[in-house]
Amino acid sequence: MPCVTVATQAELDAAITAKAECIHIEADGEFRCEVSASLQFEISGKARFYVEAWDSSQPHVVAWGSSQPHVEAWGSSQPHVEAWGSSQPHVEAWGHSMLSIFGAVAIKAAKTVYVLLRGKGAKVTGGIVRRVEVGTAAEWCAYYGVEVKGKVAILYKALNEDYHSPHGTLYAPGTVPVAPDWDGGKAECGGGLHFSPTPGHAREFHDSAKRYCACPVALKDIVVHPDGQYPQKVKATGCCAAVWECDVNGKRIEAKKA
Repeated sequence: MPCVTVATQAELDAAITAKAECIHIEADGEFRCEVSASLQFEISGKARFYVEAWDSSQPHVVAWGSSQPHVEAWGSSQPHVEAWGSSQPHVEAWGHSMLSIFGAVAIKAAKTVYVLLRGKGAKVTGGIVRRVEVGTAAEWCAYYGVEVKGKVAILYKALNEDYHSPHGTLYAPGTVPVAPDWDGGKAECGGGLHFSPTPGHAREFHDSAKRYCACPVALKDIVVHPDGQYPQKVKATGCCAAVWECDVNGKRIEAKKA
């Protein structure tokens, strides 16, 4: 989703009032807010960001560079916090809140708080902690609830009106797309075809998508980069059977008869 970039506290307040879905804070300085809804914050530079999550809110905080976001979770809120680069997110959680953590995040939690950890480097004091491994194709599919038939996962792509991906690969219904540049899975981006667990996740990488397709991909052909920049996608050599068109909810769209 596109982000609204803010550089002052006043701009941050205005973006929240305007109900922006994603807010990017890139300026140095201190920013504060309270949220009771679902918002995504992307923090970069040397920004010091303080957010209090209340009620059943679900803020998603992504920290980059040397930023230092501080998240306080109260009530039944469910913050999701990701740490990248040399960022230093800190989370304090109380009540019956639930935390989803990715990367090197420092956490202080009450004994009633459920903490789900992915990736490496998190330091947790208190809470009910569960570590989840998603290093294999099967683990990744189980984590995201992907439908697996036998040894084939049903993954998704967001497409242009003409069934091409933003990078030019054709996913027309009935075809079997295969990567012309497979690199063996070495790099997270490029060198293969990339897939998402749901059409909604696929839309993150193509927010102006006009069509969606379901893609059968063999588990043995999937490579996961669990500590990569985009853990919500995988790459593969290609599809193992013909793709079909679906809607944004994954429901199959039958081809119209001539």
